[in-house]
Amino acid sequence: EAEKVKNSIKNFNFIFLVKVEEMRNVFMQQFRADWESKGKIFFHKNTILTMALGSDKSNEIEDNLSELTKEIYGECGLFLTSKPLEEVREYIENFTWKEYARPRSIATETVTIPAGIVSYQPEKGGHPVQKAVNDIFKKMEAPTVAENDTVCLLDDYTICKVGDPLSVHQAHILKLLGYKTVTCRLLITHYYDKIKQATFRF
Repeated sequence: EAEKVKNSIKNFNFIFLVKVEEMRNVFMQQFRADWESKGKIFFHKNTILTMALGSDKSNEIEDNLSELTKEIYGECGLFLTSKPLEEVREYIENFTWKEYARPRSIATETVTIPAGIVSYQPEKGGHPVQKAVNDIFKKMEAPTVAENDTVCLLDDYTICKVGDPLSVHQAHILKLLGYKTVTCRLLITHYYDKIKQATFRF
């Protein structure tokens, strides 16, 4: 795998060190599709990325590239391209993807359902939820009653509050109702310029 990264580096002028907030397969598939003809992105263990770039002056594959290697920690990847920095910056800043939160993730917003008949979010049809969904609400001790194959809230009910870790039931009901509360995005911390033979903060 390290050799594959090394061989790819030969074809591009910039090497970006990237981190992903809320990794999702569909998010990365879209990124790869957008850059299919103009770049490559690799996610491997940090040891493999370090082997590909070089850990110090004695084994770096480009002059001063080991300076970028020093910034590899945590979960990260390498994005390779020769496109101008401003084009990359504009894309990264605007490329976000809304997704469903997973259990144990931190709620990014407060979601409150108003009293009355409970309905799905518009993108899931906007129609009232089925009576069976009431079982999940009851597990969360929500003030609901099932009437005529619908679920009715007797009072406003807050599913989650911003900053709270989500339980399995909270994540389940958010997804079921169609609340995408997570934003997937890429963050670039540093990059290597092959022409300038130097590493910079992005």
